[in-house]
Amino acid sequence: MTKPADKRRATGAEKPTESDDPMMLSAAYVPGALDAMSEAAVQEFSQIGMSPERIFQLFESPFFTGTHRYYRLRGEAATREMIARVLERTPAISYRVEIAERNCYQTEEEINRV
Repeated sequence: MTKPADKRRATGAEKPTESDDPMMLSAAYVPGALDAMSEAAVQEFSQIGMSPERIFQLFESPFFTGTHRYYRLRGEAATREMIARVLERTPAISYRVEIAERNCYQTEEEINRV
């Protein structure tokens, strides 16, 4: 039996945030780590298939505060140079997907799970 809506305990998106919530995401500025953080971001973005121009757009956009800080402090030319420098030394990741032959004992559901 479910409780009336006004008597139920709020959960998930309905639940108001609490100031001491250990699962609340928060960001903190770490002095001196700007270059390392920015280079790591470029590596990660490139390894998920983003083009150099798309990566630059993430630095240019104020929505992405971490990468945008680098852009604001260093400028467009330095940001593009850093992206190019990091991409020169970042190996491309390629994926190969192989579909195994159907085992005669597998059900259709087991095959579709892969």
